[in-house]
Amino acid sequence: MENKVLQENLQAIERYNGELVNKILTTEIKKSNFALAKTENDEYNLLFCNIPLHNEISPKQESETIAKNIENKEDKNTIRIVYGLGLGYLPDEVSNVITNSNIIIYEPNIDILKYVLEIAKIDAILKNNVFVATNKSELINIMRKIANPESQVSISFLNSYRLLFEKDIRNTLEVAQKAVGEHCAARNMERKNLLALYYSFLNLKQMAKNPDITQLSGIYNNKTALIASAGSTLSENIDTIRENQNKTVIFALNQTAKYLIQNGVKPDFIVNIDAYDNRNHFSGVNFEDYYFIFEAFCCDKIFNLPTKKTFNYISEGNFFNWWFRDCFSIKHNLKSAGTVSISAFLSACVMGFNKIILIGQDLAYKNGKCYTQGSVADNLECILENEKYIVKAKNLDDFINSIIREGEPYENCKRRAESYINELNKNLYTVKGQNGELLPTQTSYSYFVDYFTEFAKIIKSEKPNMEFINSSIGGAQIDGFKNMDLKLALEDAEDIEKLNLDNIEPNYDKTHAASKMQNLCEEFRKVGADVWELCQNSGQILNNLEKENKITSEIENLIKRHKELCKMILDYNNDEIVKFVLEKRIESYRGYLTSDFYSDIEKLKQVLKLMTAGQPREKTFRFYADTLADCKSFITE
Repeated sequence: MENKVLQENLQAIERYNGELVNKILTTEIKKSNFALAKTENDEYNLLFCNIPLHNEISPKQESETIAKNIENKEDKNTIRIVYGLGLGYLPDEVSNVITNSNIIIYEPNIDILKYVLEIAKIDAILKNNVFVATNKSELINIMRKIANPESQVSISFLNSYRLLFEKDIRNTLEVAQKAVGEHCAARNMERKNLLALYYSFLNLKQMAKNPDITQLSGIYNNKTALIASAGSTLSENIDTIRENQNKTVIFALNQTAKYLIQNGVKPDFIVNIDAYDNRNHFSGVNFEDYYFIFEAFCCDKIFNLPTKKTFNYISEGNFFNWWFRDCFSIKHNLKSAGTVSISAFLSACVMGFNKIILIGQDLAYKNGKCYTQGSVADNLECILENEKYIVKAKNLDDFINSIIREGEPYENCKRRAESYINELNKNLYTVKGQNGELLPTQTSYSYFVDYFTEFAKIIKSEKPNMEFINSSIGGAQIDGFKNMDLKLALEDAEDIEKLNLDNIEPNYDKTHAASKMQNLCEEFRKVGADVWELCQNSGQILNNLEKENKITSEIENLIKRHKELCKMILDYNNDEIVKFVLEKRIESYRGYLTSDFYSDIEKLKQVLKLMTAGQPREKTFRFYADTLADCKSFITE
């Protein structure tokens, strides 16, 4: 490459995006579209198709002013997007004032990007906290690498780019915010995986007793279902729901069951997919009066309560559900998308309803209300202050008391409540309303809108006569659903005979399930034994080193076995579930097991202390093995 300026710029980009480098190198640009001109302050300006990209008096001063006005410059968690490279003035100025957080230069026109990289050394691009993207896919990929649960997004741009790309600037900010939200949701999901897997095994025997949701396939053909979510439109329509409850099969979510019951509405199904202890949602609810639909990983304190009947909803691709689905011979492809309302909606589709109505599915803060009246969080409101939406509690003490757990100290709950409100504020977003207006919402709600739209499209392609209605009037626009007042939606509905499902029993292959449990049990016992031996061996080496402070022949023999055990554990790849548990159990010292691990006595001592402190972790493997053995015995009795 003869152009040294281009070479230096591309070397910086190549460290994180080799594909973009190749794309730049293979792009043929029309040089006649570009021209350089001198401004009144004798600075260079770039003209693209005769349009100046910078201020015609002083591009540098223009960029300095924009960079100076960036808010919260010291916030290390804000990802700064510079929309438009121009001649590099603005990225350079932003990177000078933002030194402790990440910056993304987003240039939507690859011709401009290549031309400028060929003629100008961009100091910002050479910095380790600066990245370059030229389309939304590249932007999303960068976001996935650099975002964290605290991340927010800001955007800066030249006036010329605002005139040329105003709509795309807004869209770019929305894409970036959404990418952060989705990425952080995935990260949160990953952090919860171990707990979810633990709950799933605590629930294993009960799962074996429950029928699968697909055993209800088609039982309510051509009937009407109502999905009751926790948005404010639920309380606005509670009288209509109560008066028409015999005309529809009602699916309550964990957040809405108690509210419905207290207002004279008896849900036909209560759906819960939360991997945490949410018993406060159900205080006063007699579980034995209701049919429940549970995900495999629900908190065991909920999952194992006696109910009228519980149906398993073991969704596809969620956590480690693939193993439980295989174990219980489940073939359906139902998803949950991380939201209980989707699980309820798809359950209704399985049961054959030809009309499914959403209520309380506002997916936005309508008229300042965050949640429906009577729900756990109905004390929260979203209001406009200083031209910015914020979520706050109308009365913090009331909110704290509504979420406090049995036996939990008040101060602990207060910190949890404040943290929850702060988290809501960090993830505020806007979504299109049913009248085309922008409504405040949460980032996660915005992609729930996308999920509903996607699933509605897929289902209607298979069953074009299905009717999807959104009676959450005033909330977010969900394409694929007809916006209709609830009274009107139920106007022609007839009374439904509610079916007795008490005697439905599971129909899985017990022999296959027992075999799967036996194989996984043996694998957990084998790996658990290796982990236990490694802990014991580490303790022996450590004790001898503390006495001798040198490598003796006895220690050498112990180290030889230590190396063998470490290799077996680090190379383990037989079963994905066992591997996941193993990696979680050894993560505190895994990174230290490098080639020089045994050559430095002091380093060896420190790592061995970590490894011996992990002795109780062997109990983890024993728990999974014993649980599998117990359930296998239960189903083969």
